[in-house]
Amino acid sequence: MQKILVTLIGLSLLSCLNPDENRIDKTKVYHPTMENFNFSKVEELSESTQKNNGLQDLSERFKHAKLIYEIDEELILGYIRDVDIDESGNIYLLDADQLYVFQIDRKTRTIDTLSKKGRGPGEVLFPSAIEVKNQSLYISDEGVGIMSIDLNDRVNKDILFSDIYTKDFSVTDEGIFIKRRIVLPNTKNKINTIEYFDKTEKKITKQFGDAYMHSHKYAVDTYTTGFIEFIPETEVLIEVNQYQPLITGYKHGNLSWRRKITDFQQLEIWTSDSGYRLHEKHTHQQENKRQTYKELTTIENINGVFVFQIATKKWPNINIAENKKLETFLVDSETGASMQIDDMPKIMAIKNNKYVTLEETKGSLYKYYQF
Repeated sequence: MQKILVTLIGLSLLSCLNPDENRIDKTKVYHPTMENFNFSKVEELSESTQKNNGLQDLSERFKHAKLIYEIDEELILGYIRDVDIDESGNIYLLDADQLYVFQIDRKTRTIDTLSKKGRGPGEVLFPSAIEVKNQSLYISDEGVGIMSIDLNDRVNKDILFSDIYTKDFSVTDEGIFIKRRIVLPNTKNKINTIEYFDKTEKKITKQFGDAYMHSHKYAVDTYTTGFIEFIPETEVLIEVNQYQPLITGYKHGNLSWRRKITDFQQLEIWTSDSGYRLHEKHTHQQENKRQTYKELTTIENINGVFVFQIATKKWPNINIAENKKLETFLVDSETGASMQIDDMPKIMAIKNNKYVTLEETKGSLYKYYQF
């Protein structure tokens, strides 16, 4: 699931503010700090030596994928924050600008609208993610909460819970894993980044995952925001943070495995009492001296294997479209074994033998493939 633009815009806009270069700010702290990012004991993400784990097969399938159609040839879209595909191959687009969830019928390509602006069931204000599960559409909204819409009877809409700021979520048959949007300092008390909402008990029953530890809320928010994906085939929940070089697998709320990404160019910021900025090395006055940084931008599941992608960014970069190919990895969710495949466009959603990408060509941004 893919949801990056708002964070980058916020960082970029704040970086545009010119601090007083002559002022000595004793509260200035550079991030990430070593106590948060000392991963010397974490095993590196390495190429799989196994030949029977499905990674090679999936790699070959991607190579031979065929373009079915370009989604937005005749559809005017705003910023698409998230995409999903149901079991029948129908496509769902979360338009964060128009505050709609569009449903596109796979066979007829007819378009329907499943949400509108508001605070009630089926209405959104600040939507962050969508997911289709068991004939229900789930929507997370930072202003409303998490809600569901019955796709067989769209009158049946429900707000499952409210007053929780959700960055991402992943639905299981029994409940919902929630990746919180961390906004509060957490130096005194440990804050868990993931919660599990039990549908039967209708309450949070598990909390786990570690937040970035610092007293400055912007530092906590920047380095803790990210994505999760539940892998039903192995019952493993995968967590990634956008600006951390870590991939973490949890099973039943317990740490199962963790890997770090090699050659990860770190985004750095500094904080003070007056706010936060990107590190000077990212915002150098001379563009050719601005250093790039990487971010984890995709995590999607297919048959027990998850796909994650890394984008290389250079400030300012707030374009919706990704013209560059991204570093793409396939990882066995049970063991953490991985393989890197040919760089691909940004993958927005995968289901069975179909996937949606974000890649700019003349007249279109979103493509629908079969593989």
